[in-house]
Amino acid sequence: MKKYKEKKGRGELKNHHKRSKEVCFEVEEI
Repeated sequence: MKKYKEKKGRGELKNHHKRSKEVCFEVEEI
């Protein structure tokens, strides 16, 4: 699974299909 850096923390792609808009966000408080 590739981890994408988003605005607020890390976003992990739930479905690596054509739906790259659905992202599971694991928000880490810095």
